[in-house]
Amino acid sequence: MTCTKKIIFILLALICLNGYSSTSDSIKWDLEKVSSWVLKQIRYPEDAYQKSKTAGIEQFCISLTWDGRVFLSYRPYTLHPSFEDEIKRIIRSAPHCGVTAQSVEESYKYMTVDFYEYLPIEEKKLVERIPHYMPPRFAAKGQKQTPFNGRENFMEWIYKNLIIPEELPKGITDTLSIEYTINKKGHIENVNVVGDIPILSNEVHQVICKAPHWTPAVTVEKKNISITCKDKLIVNTDITNGKKLSFIPFIDEVYANSNISPSDSDLIVMNPEKKAIYLGSNPFLKDLSEPLKRILKEKEINEDYSVSGSFVIEKNGCANEIKFNCLPILDNDSINVENILRSSIEKMRWTAAYQGSVPVRSIYNFAFVGHKKTKRPTSLPDYEIFGKYVIPFLANPAKIPYGYIQKDGSMVIYPFTPSGLFNNKEYHKGLFYYQKYKGKGNVSKRYWDKISNLYIQK
Repeated sequence: MTCTKKIIFILLALICLNGYSSTSDSIKWDLEKVSSWVLKQIRYPEDAYQKSKTAGIEQFCISLTWDGRVFLSYRPYTLHPSFEDEIKRIIRSAPHCGVTAQSVEESYKYMTVDFYEYLPIEEKKLVERIPHYMPPRFAAKGQKQTPFNGRENFMEWIYKNLIIPEELPKGITDTLSIEYTINKKGHIENVNVVGDIPILSNEVHQVICKAPHWTPAVTVEKKNISITCKDKLIVNTDITNGKKLSFIPFIDEVYANSNISPSDSDLIVMNPEKKAIYLGSNPFLKDLSEPLKRILKEKEINEDYSVSGSFVIEKNGCANEIKFNCLPILDNDSINVENILRSSIEKMRWTAAYQGSVPVRSIYNFAFVGHKKTKRPTSLPDYEIFGKYVIPFLANPAKIPYGYIQKDGSMVIYPFTPSGLFNNKEYHKGLFYYQKYKGKGNVSKRYWDKISNLYIQK
């Protein structure tokens, strides 16, 4: 073998070994490892330093599709669009996971990034540091207001109030880029609209300037702050009469679940693109719990009890693989609680979850409780157990979920919805709000840092 051939042979061997190492390493990737990788890749965006002069803690949730792609489960609010762009840039380049999620908890990872820590030391004194904050909220008449749908609500409101200029031709399509600031009083300012049709951009600009007030962003220290957002608005008109077509929200690919269907028909998709829908006339928990409650009432059994479990919703809408994690133990042996509940679930019908264009198998988690009519003794107050301040709903998607009862009597496995999907709204609310017993005041930063460090990947 000549010297040249030996060199070529060695190079090829190294390439093969490197490829094998890379492939082998990719198989080990899971969402926990990806989250650590993300934090190492984040950089402070230069654009934010030039335009915003603020930096602070930004929160977002990464999620995992059935085929291992990592995406953002919702659009985060950030102090300036450049912070959102930086998060999106990293998530787009995140490694694919080679480990399939075996539970809902493994499909989500809530994260925070303190961009202030990424600033050079000499520049920190020139930038205002912002702590945890609640996003601004917007809801016009008929819209539900939550901390996570304000931007979508706003784009829909703009589209609804937009009048298409008569001089425009029929059948137009334009995607406009809209940047705007929600100031400390909830007013919209610094509006910039860019599109392919100047007259349409000008019309959108005028609509935005007439927008209702927002509930401004507020920090954990109860201080109102300004934030800037950058969104996109799709405008379509009918080719025959020039009228607006139905509103279509713009969804960046980095926020979209995979629309590819699994080839394995038996695969249970933990985080489906479209979740299963119960087809009963009443809420699922009511239909599930009522038969048991009725029998207990007939037998005059008045005991505290709790029920929890899960089942697989098959592609044909039937429930299968019913499992119970918790069942009541009653003194009356004639009542078989498991058979009653199992029979109720087996009779129920669902619209199956969808991944791409085909139905897939998915998991549904449930829980409910029953109470005696008599008043129960008061338990030890939370503040005597946990301290002066209590943040009631703390959980991490990677940790054990915490269940709580709503006012209507239904149970929520926090921070997951009854169908097992991560509940962004409730997680953020539980993380942000707190209860203080014996007096009024804000939670101390020291306590906040102590609590958040336990539950958030930073």
